[in-house]
Amino acid sequence: MLEGKGAPLLLVTNEGLENLMRIGDQRRPNLFALQQQQAPFLASTVLGMSGRLDARGNEPEPLYCSSTLQNCLRTI
Repeated sequence: MLEGKGAPLLLVTNEGLENLMRIGDQRRPNLFALQQQQAPFLASTVLGMSGRLDARGNEPEPLYCSSTLQNCLRTI
């Protein structure tokens, strides 16, 4: 993955958190530099899924797999 060789990477995360990995945690080697270099993002596609579990393991919001995600999973 780090060398950019191999199959594209699909990242599946919770709905609403798709951009979190791109945003990162704001660590910067040169804090006050005007031009910051970002590390390359390894995932070529990021998809979000709805669905939640509470602390007791109950499912207050059922898992919903979008047609886009279903198509991606079929090709794997």
